[in-house]
Amino acid sequence: MTSLRRVQFRAGDRLQARDLTDDAAAGPFLRGIHVLGLHGTWGVAAGLDVAVDPAVPGRVVVGPGLAYDRRGREILIEADTAIGAPRLLVGADDTLFDLACAAGSPVVLRWRPVRVDGSSDPGEVVLGRFLVSAEPTVTVATLEVRHVARRLLRPALAAGRASGLGWKHQPSRGSFRASVDTSAAGFSIDPHYFVAVANEPFPVPPSHPGPFVEVVEGDRHEFTVDLRFLGTSDDDDPADSVVHVELAWLGVEPVVGCPPLFHFLLEGVFP
Repeated sequence: MTSLRRVQFRAGDRLQARDLTDDAAAGPFLRGIHVLGLHGTWGVAAGLDVAVDPAVPGRVVVGPGLAYDRRGREILIEADTAIGAPRLLVGADDTLFDLACAAGSPVVLRWRPVRVDGSSDPGEVVLGRFLVSAEPTVTVATLEVRHVARRLLRPALAAGRASGLGWKHQPSRGSFRASVDTSAAGFSIDPHYFVAVANEPFPVPPSHPGPFVEVVEGDRHEFTVDLRFLGTSDDDDPADSVVHVELAWLGVEPVVGCPPLFHFLLEGVFP
C-alpha cells in the first residue's frame, strides 16, 4: 500500500480479498509515516535480543521484539527465531559479520560482511556483530553496532526574571557580573541557559552602548552572567544603569532521544 487513503467499506459493496489485504497493510504503512514524520527515529524499539545458541555453537537466536527501518517499516518478530552461521570460503580466516533484520512476511534475518565505512542498507536494522570461524562457530564480537530507536522526549523547561542582583564590576573584562539563583526551577541536570535584558530600553549614557549579555557558566542551581558596555574604563563605568537591569532567563535541560526543535522555544519568551 502506497496511498494515504484508507479502505472505505460500504454496505452492499462486493468485498474482495484485495480489500482486506489493503486494509491490513494500511495500519503499518501509516504508523511508519508517523514514526518518520513525528519521531524521526529508527532501529530496535523493544526486544530483539541476540545470543549464541549454547546447544548449537554455529547458531544465533533472535528473541521476539520490534524494530523500525529507516523507511519507517515495522520489523516484528513474534517468537525466538534461530539463524545458522554463514559459510566461509575454504581456508578463510575468521570473519566479522553483522546480523541484520529486514521487513518482510516473514521477517528476513540475514548475515552480511562488515563494511569498511560501517554503513548499512536503509531497509535493514543491525542487531549485532559476530565473529564467524570455519567450524562454523559464532561468538559475539560487539552489540554496540545495534541502532536503538529513541523515544521522543520533552525537555524540562523553566523561565524567570531576576533584578537587584548586586552586580560586581570586572575592570579587567570591562563588564559587570552577577549570579542568578535557579534552584526553585527543580532542574535535575545542568540546563542550557538563554538570557536577555528584560527591561529595555532603560537609561544608559550614550557613551556606553549596551548592555551585551553573556552567560559565563551555569549548573542546575544557578548561572553566572556578564553584562558588557562599550566604552567603559576603570574610572568610567555605567554602574548607575546596571542597578536597573532586569534579566529574563530560560533554562532548557538537554535530552537524549529524538531531538526536539528548539527554534520555536525562544519566540515570545523574551520581550
